[in-house]
Amino acid sequence: MVFRGLYHFSRSLLRGKITDAVTYLVQHHKMLGLIKQERKRHRENAALDREIWESTA
Repeated sequence: MVFRGLYHFSRSLLRGKITDAVTYLVQHHKMLGLIKQERKRHRENAALDREIWESTA
């Protein structure tokens, strides 16, 4: 996904809109899909693990 983001950054750079790649990626992280949501089953498994291990502590 970062490579796709770099493509979009290069197009924005050519247009003169932005000059820093990191800033561009941070500003457009949702559009580019750089940060993924945790899947539902992973959240459910994590909640089950917390339930089990918190009772033993």
